Amino acid sequence: MRRKQRGIDKKDLQRALKHGTREAGYNRPDGSPTGIYTYKNIMYIVNESTYDEVTAYAVPLVLDPVPLPAQAEEVHKLAKKKNRDIPSRWTSNTVLVVDVSGSMKEGDVWGTRNRLGAIWVSIALDFVAH
Repeated sequence: MRRKQRGIDKKDLQRALKHGTREAGYNRPDGSPTGIYTYKNIMYIVNESTYDEVTAYAVPLVLDPVPLPAQAEEVHKLAKKKNRDIPSRWTSNTVLVVDVSGSMKEGDVWGTRNRLGAIWVSIALDFVAH
């Protein structure tokens, strides 16, 4: 079901089993072992006893942490304290509204598990980092 929801073809799973990299997964509730196969940025979790697929999803994008200079971190901490102590000082030029409805759980955006994950990555890369 997840594979179909995320637009991943059955043949991609077969290719992953044949050409992908394998690592051990967690045991299922019934005790059967799972394997995680990664191929062309898609992860497939498979029951190792029966080779039935458990789930499939795109490999999540990795965002590298960006260190702040010590001075910028101190300025940020001071601003947070002022805003916490006197809420009327809090002014905002930008407000982001993010839809978290059920449709945002759809897994149709490559590089993220669902639409909501894509929104957070977009905000991080296109808004905050920029």
